[in-house]
This record gives sequence, C-alpha cells and structure tokens, in this order.
Amino acid sequence: MIKRIRRNFIRITMAAVTVVMLVLCLCVNGIYAYTINSQLNDTLHLISRNEGKIPKYRINGGNVNNPNNQDSSSTSGFRRNEFKRENFEQTTETKNPGSTDSMKMPEKQENPGDFGINNNSGENANEEPRGLYKSETPFSTRFFTVVYNSEGTVINTVFDNIATVSEDNVDTYVEKVLNKEGYGFYSNFKYYIKETSEGNNMAIFLDCSKELSSLRTTIFISLFAMAVCILWVYIIVLLFSNKAIEPYIKSHEKQKQFITDASHELKTPITVIATSLKVLEMDVGKQKWIDKAIAQTEKLKELVNSLVTLSRMDEENSFFKFNVFNISDTISETVESYRDFAESNGHEVICSIENGITFKGDEYAIRQLVSILIDNAVKYASKDTPIRLTLTASKRHVVVTSSNQADEINKDELDKVFERFYRTDKSRNSNTGGFGIGLSIARSIAEEHNGTIVAKSDDGINVDFVVRMRKNL
Repeated sequence: MIKRIRRNFIRITMAAVTVVMLVLCLCVNGIYAYTINSQLNDTLHLISRNEGKIPKYRINGGNVNNPNNQDSSSTSGFRRNEFKRENFEQTTETKNPGSTDSMKMPEKQENPGDFGINNNSGENANEEPRGLYKSETPFSTRFFTVVYNSEGTVINTVFDNIATVSEDNVDTYVEKVLNKEGYGFYSNFKYYIKETSEGNNMAIFLDCSKELSSLRTTIFISLFAMAVCILWVYIIVLLFSNKAIEPYIKSHEKQKQFITDASHELKTPITVIATSLKVLEMDVGKQKWIDKAIAQTEKLKELVNSLVTLSRMDEENSFFKFNVFNISDTISETVESYRDFAESNGHEVICSIENGITFKGDEYAIRQLVSILIDNAVKYASKDTPIRLTLTASKRHVVVTSSNQADEINKDELDKVFERFYRTDKSRNSNTGGFGIGLSIARSIAEEHNGTIVAKSDDGINVDFVVRMRKNL
C-alpha cells in the first residue's frame, strides 16, 4: 500500500511538472518563432514595396534622414557631416599649407550619398521601415528576386544581394512557387510573391538560414534545459517523497498496528468460545443454537485471519516468496479443488488454461488469488449458470480471467468492489457470506506481482475479473 501511494505521488508530481515545463518550452519557442517570422515578413514587405530592392536609410533613434536635402541643423532629426576622401584630399592640396583655411571642413554635399533615401526605389520609398531595421540591414540582408509569367517563364532576375543562387539554378525556385501566392518557405528561404504592374509575378526569396539555425538552437537548448530540470525535480521528489506522505504513513501505520493487535487479541477468545461450544455440544447433544454459534465463530475466525493477511500485505517489506513455477498446473489444481464446491451450488466450472506457462511469483499467493476469484463467482453468479476461468500468456504477461453471469450489475460500482469491506449487497445480507475483503486481498496479490486486476461488464449481464501480471522472468 505504501509503495503504491509513493509511486502514485511521484507519478502525479512528475506528470504535473512535465506538463508545466513542456507548456513553458512551447510558449518560449512559439513566441521566438513568431518574432522571427514577423521580422522576416517585415523585411519581405519592405523589399516588395521598393520593387525588389532594399532601401538604404540613415537611422538615428528611429528618424529617417531628411529626403529633401534640407539643412539638418534646422531640424530635430538626424545630423550627420558627410566626408568623402577625394573631396578632403582636394581641399588640402589646393590650400596653402600655412594658411588656416587648409583645415576647413568641406561643405555639405548636395547628395546624401550611399546612406541617403533612394527616391527612385518606389512610391513608398520614403516610408520609415518597420521591424528591427538598422543602418547595416541593407548590407546584411541576403535575398534575390525573380520576375516570371503565369507559365513559369523567367523574365528578369536580380542576384545582387546573394551569391549562392544564379541563373543556373533559379528555375528550381520558380517551380516551387509557381501558382502560389503570399508568403511561404522553401529550403532556407522565405519567399513572398507579388503581382507586378505588367501582370507578371515577382517572387522575393529572403535567405533566413541564420534565423532558422538560431531557432533550432533555441529549441534544442530549451528542450535540453527542460529535460535537465525534469531530471532534477525527479531526483528531489524521489528523495523527499517519503517526507511528503509522512502524515499518511503514520496514520496508516497506526491503523495497521491497531488491526494487527486487535486480531491477535481476538484470536484467543474466539478459540476459547469455539472450544467451549464443541464441549457443550458433546454434553447436551447437537442443537441448532449451538450450530449457529459455531458457524458465526468460524466466520469471526476467518475475518480475523483475513485482516491479518491484509495487514501483512501492506507492510513495506513484502512477505511474498518469489520462485519460478508452472502457473498452468497451479491454477488447474486450484480450480479442481473448488469444482465440487461450485457444482454443489449449481455452477459448472469451465476451464480454458494454456499449458506449460512458466511464471515467477509466490505460488501460494497465486493459489489464494484463484480461490478468491472462484469463491466470489460462486457467491454472486446467477442460479444454475456456469463459471468460466481462463489462463493465457503473452511474451511478458500472464492473464487470468474469471467470468460469470450475475443477476444485477451496476457498472458504476465495479471499480469499488476492490475496496475493503465493500459489498454490492447494500443490506450486507449474510446469505452470500464474505466480508468484502477477498477482492481487496486479490488486488494486493496482483499488485505485488507487478500486475493489475479490473472488473468489467460489456453487456450488463456478464462480469469479468481480469488479472494481468508480469512474468518477471
């Protein structure tokens, strides 16, 4: 019991931590991917608005240089003195070296130079660029443009800003984007297709290999960090799990100790009562009252033994002794020992046991498990209906199934039948016998053998108890 609770605590904790870390990782990488994609879209949008060229801006705090060549000193915008080496040399050569005019700065050029706004690059060339645009962006952006018609014939190409693509392999890119529109990805390029004024299509291919490499690196690092964090959390939870469930352990230990002490205290008076009843019966002869008292005494003895068994199964150090044995023969012998009992109650036992199955476990516990299943079937099966028990095996598991027909089956209560002292008969009629402990013992036996036991009913008439255990070989 304690082992199962500890495993469930660790499993639930790690599942919650893994989900949180995974969501966090997805959010971080999703936001980063969205940011990169938005930047690429902004760059493609900028190039498309400038007819396949990227404008060269002078940037200072986000302000674009004055396009009308006005005196920058009269504005609050960007102020820059333009130097050209040839102008500076001409100035110094024509002036007298001894004159103070020899160090005069050259006058402001009429044209802003390579960093000025290209007024011939489209009607929206003077628009301030969007995104993380910097003065080095025109020189670090690698792209090429292709103009083609509806048949895919290349009309014009521009490879000024890229070296890996040429006329020889441009047809491959055109084939991939033919009959497409808008944004898309191909290889390490993101493209944008725009219709020109002549009715042709212009495809802009922007190299995004650095961005994709950065995204892949970020994903790898985040996944690695997530795995490391989950591992560390698992180690911490594993070390402190006993501390976390310590209140429950203390309560459970007290309950188990009470059951053990009470069981041992009850054994002596029960034995004395049973012995006294037998002596009394020898003196006065058989009487129904004495017979009823003896029967109830036997039931009390059975209850006490069951409580002791459950208490021992809940111990941290299991008392089960695992050995390799032929489980086919073990189950066959157990069924045969209960066949007369079942037939005397009007139930035929039909077996289908696969021969020669080797299993590693506690043979006595397996016999007890099968006995509980048959006894439960005899008590609750419909009158004059058969009981079926099967044993099958796979590569790693053995499956024991007990099936019978029942008069009333509540599917909602099938999961509760393994709880201690739970009985489907709400009146707890003594005619059926039992205390609601047998199936709890069966579950403990299955779990100690790395297995499970479930109750199910597909049609509401027949109920199946399925025990699935690992071979442990």
